[in-house]
Amino acid sequence: MRFGTVGAALTLAGLAMGYYMVGERTGVHLRVAHSAVGLLAVVLTLITVAMAYGGLKLKKRVLRLAHVWVARIAFAVMLFAVAGGLRQAGVL
Repeated sequence: MRFGTVGAALTLAGLAMGYYMVGERTGVHLRVAHSAVGLLAVVLTLITVAMAYGGLKLKKRVLRLAHVWVARIAFAVMLFAVAGGLRQAGVL
């Protein structure tokens, strides 16, 4: 449980760093696909954390299964965001 919360905190830290860096450089947010995909990853991560804490109280198997799948999708979206950022920076 703690690792997921730490992952969500690191995701939010990445969002804050990206927001700051874009603000310093161009000031125009969400103008490229990388940033939109990254925002989607953040939203899915927050949904995953909410489902985890809700699942603790409800103890429903269906909610736990949905939580696991949303987390997997969030991770895949994060990988796409990272790859898109590296491609945009010219690394890939």
